[in-house]
Amino acid sequence: MKIKWLTIQQNFTNLSQNFARLLNVSEEDFKASTGWLDRFKKQNDIRRFKIQGESE
Repeated sequence: MKIKWLTIQQNFTNLSQNFARLLNVSEEDFKASTGWLDRFKKQNDIRRFKIQGESE
């Protein structure tokens, strides 16, 4: 599945809020940082993506 990295970054705040709700914790208790997102990608084997406009 192709996901645009820029789209993820632009919507990171919304993603963080949604994860907090899914985990049933307050948004203040759940601080999704870029480090958190990097670990999430690694744990879920999300390694290859192409940034739009970038050559392979």
